[in-house]
Amino acid sequence: MSTFSSIPIRTDHKDLIQDIAFDFYGKRVATASLDQSVRIWNINENNEWVFKEELRINPGLQKVAWAHPEFGSLLAVAFDRIVWIYEETCFSNGRNGWIKRIAIHDSRLAITDLKFAPKYLGLQLVICTQSGEVRIYECNDIINSNVWNKVHPDLKSNMSSCSSCSWSTCFNLPILLALGSDETNPTSDKLVIFEHNENTRQYTRIEKPQICLDSIRSLAFAPSVGKLYHTLAIASKSLLICTIKSMPKEPHRYQFTTTNLDSDASVWRVCWNTVGSILASAGDDRKVKLWKSNFSGWSCFAEITGESCSLLADQNINLSCMLNLYKDQNQQQQHQKNQIQFKTQTSIHTKQK
Repeated sequence: MSTFSSIPIRTDHKDLIQDIAFDFYGKRVATASLDQSVRIWNINENNEWVFKEELRINPGLQKVAWAHPEFGSLLAVAFDRIVWIYEETCFSNGRNGWIKRIAIHDSRLAITDLKFAPKYLGLQLVICTQSGEVRIYECNDIINSNVWNKVHPDLKSNMSSCSSCSWSTCFNLPILLALGSDETNPTSDKLVIFEHNENTRQYTRIEKPQICLDSIRSLAFAPSVGKLYHTLAIASKSLLICTIKSMPKEPHRYQFTTTNLDSDASVWRVCWNTVGSILASAGDDRKVKLWKSNFSGWSCFAEITGESCSLLADQNINLSCMLNLYKDQNQQQQHQKNQIQFKTQTSIHTKQK
């Protein structure tokens, strides 16, 4: 097992934190709390998180999500049945600040999850609710983020409740949108997947995947770097890894291969690193585990337990932060190796002279 050190973020929230979201580069983080505020932080050159701004929100705050930086600094904030779109702008005094652009409010019940689409679909946002409603909105003019329109009628998920959603990211394959349900009824659909048609810009529900029969708490498609298939992580009573391969001769049909990882506890959150090679999971056993795939299959190569895990919960460090920390440590180790190699080569070259 590898050893990790935690980086605490003292958020100064006065109540429970509901959600944490890192931006595309992992250099900014937004924390959403029941104290009716969203606090935004930037990381400096010393790897210290510096508080930047606080956004005051109505009660019932649930989720936050960053848009791709190609569309500017946009933050979606969901509370109760409304989604606010915030944009960072430069004021006349030269100071940067956040302003409300638009409120999207046509949900009948509370919003449970929201995610921005991959950038090559445009500036789109999917919103899921407790009633099972799934809607996709789009801003056609990125210069004017005040106008968002519904892409098409609601997606028919046939779920009584939708708990999570995730977009696939492989641009060489049709985009998939996965929806998960935390419904306890064993006969109800727990996982529904839609396929995006690039020509018609419509979504078609693919065949019902017989993958998970238990309540789903979190979904995450892996970034498909150089892969010709989709990989979906599912947090349920166990940790599931599903490989989804298209069948070229049969449109809208896919082959599903599922691996059940021995997680020893119910899993609540899953998150991938930026290249889809490492999966982080958090469960009832108060552990954050990191998983990698090799020739023999998936295995847990690191975990945070005991005091380290308690600190993780107390200071509200997100799974993405652990992956960023792992990436930073690897970069530091590689930098040290490069320095040693450079000094060795320089020494040899000097002796030869």
